[in-house]
Amino acid sequence: MRRSAVLGLAVLCFCLLASLELRAAAPANDQCSGADPIRGSGPFPWLTSITTNMHEATLFGDPPAPTNCFGGVISNSVWYQFSPAVSGLYTVSTKFTATTMDSLLGIYTSPTGCAGPFTQYVCNDDVGNLASAVTTNFNAG
Repeated sequence: MRRSAVLGLAVLCFCLLASLELRAAAPANDQCSGADPIRGSGPFPWLTSITTNMHEATLFGDPPAPTNCFGGVISNSVWYQFSPAVSGLYTVSTKFTATTMDSLLGIYTSPTGCAGPFTQYVCNDDVGNLASAVTTNFNAG
């Protein structure tokens, strides 16, 4: 859960604030290389598929933890990738993707995609009902 400066690709990471001891298969978007794409041209709202095995996500390959919205341990990250076609104000939310778990949303940029380095742009921990959301301006591309 971490990502961000609008000069590169925006990478979104939804994280859980608690982990489980038992593990099964990690979700397909557990790594940046498997990030679920959010089409930059929409249609909006864009609804991603629900990750039902988010508790199985690992910490492998995650960027540094966000520095300004949560001071505790973060685990179980999943990745989404977004490069908007049009500059403007966007809202990104975990409302319909992590409704039964406490989430943290971090948005990072990277000039080279998954190769990093990741620069934190913004993050949010809980806007209500344990879901996180960010409304911010993104530059096209």
